[in-house]
Amino acid sequence: MSGRLAVASLGSLLAAGLLAIGLHTAGAAEQQGAQAAGNAERGQRLFLVGCAYCHGQSGEGTAQGPDLR
Repeated sequence: MSGRLAVASLGSLLAAGLLAIGLHTAGAAEQQGAQAAGNAERGQRLFLVGCAYCHGQSGEGTAQGPDLR
């Protein structure tokens, strides 16, 4: 009977560990998605400040810089 108890305990411990890993991974994926949205907004601001003068507001190109679209 103690062998079955040990196997059941080990199985429970393994299941709990896998659940914890799954929850951590899901949280990381949500956080990464939120960061990706923030990075796009940050990139747009950087483009407008550092690149748009030569490449145009939408990257369409000007006499000072080529089309980036």
